Formats: sequence, C-alpha cells, structure tokens
Amino acid sequence: MNQRTRVLHNLLQILISLGLLLMLLALPESPAKAASQADIKVSPTSIENKFPDFVKFKVKISSEVTLEKAWFVFSVGGEPYNAIPLDVTPGKLLHLEYIILTHKWTIFPSTPIAFHWDVFPESGEKISSAEEVFYYDDTRFKWKRLEGDAFTVVWHDRPPAFGEQVAKAAELAMADQTRFYGVKLEKPIQIVIYNTEDEYTYWFRSNDWSWGSVDVQ
Repeated sequence: MNQRTRVLHNLLQILISLGLLLMLLALPESPAKAASQADIKVSPTSIENKFPDFVKFKVKISSEVTLEKAWFVFSVGGEPYNAIPLDVTPGKLLHLEYIILTHKWTIFPSTPIAFHWDVFPESGEKISSAEEVFYYDDTRFKWKRLEGDAFTVVWHDRPPAFGEQVAKAAELAMADQTRFYGVKLEKPIQIVIYNTEDEYTYWFRSNDWSWGSVDVQ
C-alpha cells in the first residue's frame, strides 16, 4: 500500500467514525420507564376515626419506578370529588397521609366517604388505587343499618323492627310527596336516628344547619 492509498484509507476510517458518532448523538434520549397498575403496590388504608373532630387516612404505596406526585381523592356523601395534592418526596416508596377535619365540614354521622389514592410516576401517567368507602360513624355507639333503594336507615340501641318501621314510614312519606307535589328524590337519602337530644348536640357544633326531633313511641 503506497503512501497515498494509506492516507485515503485512514481518512475514510475517520469519516466513518465521525458519521457513527453523529448518528449516536442524534438519537433521542430513552424515555422514563412507563409504570403500569401491576408496578404499583398499595397497602390497606389505615383509617383513624376521631369523631367528631377528624378522620385520618394513611397508606403505603411502593413502585418499581420513581413516584413523583400523589393525590388523595375523596367524595363526601356522593358530592363531587375533591382531589388534594399531597406533600411527598419523590421515590419508590411513599408513606401518604391525609386528614379530613370533619368538625369544619359539618359532615353528618354515618355519611359515606368514598376515596382513593392517585400517584404519578416520572413517566407522567396517573395510576389510581381501588375505590373504597368509609362510613363516618359516631364511634360512641354500635350502629345498625338497613339499606333500601331510596333510603338507608341508621340507628342504635333499638331492635331491628324499629329500623323497619322507620323505613316503612319514610316510604309512605315519599309516596305522598310524589302524589301531592309531583317530585321525587334525586338520589337516595340516609336517615340517622339519635335517641336523645344530648346525643345529637354532642357532635353538632355548627349554626349553619337547622334540625328537628320527633317523639317515637
């Protein structure tokens, strides 16, 4: 190989190397690994009911990828959902907590609170835990619950026949309302029965609502 051929050969090798380098530089960066529902592990939610002051929800969520953000999402009594961003340090294991200050919300006893947790991996998509329902019961009593299509009756320290009697009276009242006024319930309602005025006023600290009582013989 003469001198000229050797120079041309070396120059060709340099051009090929430069071309490969430019191609590598032009390649896009590898995207963050996309997480799936299977990548996320959610512990059972721990719920501390300090009626009538607050309810504390706690959960542990782990992932194979880094979790950047988290929300607590809840609905009180079928009302629109509230999505609350939580203060988290990004990582593969999150200890999440949220407290609903029930004494500020005026949440009635035995109201269902539907909730779930949302987490956001570094790839950006939202992954939600399974929906759960917690009943905000007055923890001083052991409650009985009779559920129907239009009414749920909740009471304590009385026999099952009492709840059935209340449900029947409510159905008759609803039928009269429909017949006289032509209106129907837009959604099921819950009837919570306290036995005394003192039981009721223990938790009821707001002047924003009116209430009534009835003497059931």
